[in-house]
Amino acid sequence: MIDSELLVVCHCPVPTHPQIYYVDDGALGTPLGAEVSYVDSMACEENKWDKIEDESKIYVWGMQCPIYPILEGDLRYYDPEAYWVRVFIEILNNSWRVLKNGGSVIFPRNGEINSDKRDKLSLIQRFINENERINNWNLTLINATDFLFNLGYINRSNYLIIPDILYVFTKTADESKIQLKEQLRIEAPDTGVEKGGRRRRTCKRRTKKLLSNRKKYFYKKRRTIRMRKR
Repeated sequence: MIDSELLVVCHCPVPTHPQIYYVDDGALGTPLGAEVSYVDSMACEENKWDKIEDESKIYVWGMQCPIYPILEGDLRYYDPEAYWVRVFIEILNNSWRVLKNGGSVIFPRNGEINSDKRDKLSLIQRFINENERINNWNLTLINATDFLFNLGYINRSNYLIIPDILYVFTKTADESKIQLKEQLRIEAPDTGVEKGGRRRRTCKRRTKKLLSNRKKYFYKKRRTIRMRKR
């Protein structure tokens, strides 16, 4: 088992919250052991981020964390003051500290991977890369059966919770934030969302000036060609 390499967030150990199990062939199998760490500073104050050592984990598993509007890929949900945005940033930044290089934060969901979810991945990645408060992460969406392990539990309503898909955020230490932003600027689709700020207005002025100079250049060039033909 990977108990010593695993941190479960938004969940407390029993008896505060239900027991979590490794999933085996679609059913609950072995329960998580005593070496698993937990963080939920609201429900169990003794389980806080500062109790977890730096670069001591490989996996951070979000168990029903209130961040799922972020994963919807809807820009309306990306208000920096929104509760789920603040929780999302807190989890990623604390996970960055406690994860080893190449470690991952996993947010499980139910459902299936479809074209809509795949199309929204670039928007989620764009939100991460453009947000100065978040470190470097590479996002992938996979079926839970394709991951090394899966976790499930029975909630207080006696309902079996086993996720179908996983949003996996992998810690990337070999590429700077600036490089990621530049790559995103080139590759990300146009969302049609305008952003304010002096930097954007400056870029617009520069672009407008360059286009104007380009038009003048080609106008002079065509005029010179016409004069030569005469």
